[in-house]
Amino acid sequence: MQRFPYWRLSAYYFAYFAFSGVYSPYFGLYLQSPAFSAWDIGLLMSQVQLTRVFGPYLWGLLADRSGQRLQIVRLSEESRLLSADYQQLRQDLAKALGKNYLDHQDYTLTPAESRYLPSMPLDEQTRYLGVIAHYADPQRAQWRQLIRIDPVGHHYQLLVRLQSDRILLQREEE
Repeated sequence: MQRFPYWRLSAYYFAYFAFSGVYSPYFGLYLQSPAFSAWDIGLLMSQVQLTRVFGPYLWGLLADRSGQRLQIVRLSEESRLLSADYQQLRQDLAKALGKNYLDHQDYTLTPAESRYLPSMPLDEQTRYLGVIAHYADPQRAQWRQLIRIDPVGHHYQLLVRLQSDRILLQREEE
């Protein structure tokens, strides 16, 4: 995983706070020259503070409604999925899982949504079904889950529920 250089973030914060330091005290004075009343200036200057209060909640609401990518993976053996790094799986799923990888299907779920996923065709090599959820911060989430299955003579239906930091997976036989 490539590290984000601290100087980029430092430069961003410097520019942001420098702009805020120049903008806040002098913008009100500038608005006096076009003959805005004190009430109008106060109302305009308060809009910046309102966006700081309500903006994060609106972005959070948008992120919660947008859904998360989910992959159902058929595996012959579980060890490679359990030992793989999240970034390896995200870059090249088949390469990261090697010979254990058989196939996968992609889905999108919104957080706190439960969904029965359609049954997948299982061949004789399939021994595990894995679920990989692509959370925004995989370091703080349980982003993978496995279930052992018997492929011959069984049809399974998976109930998947994404929570904010983990996957709940339930297998039901048809």
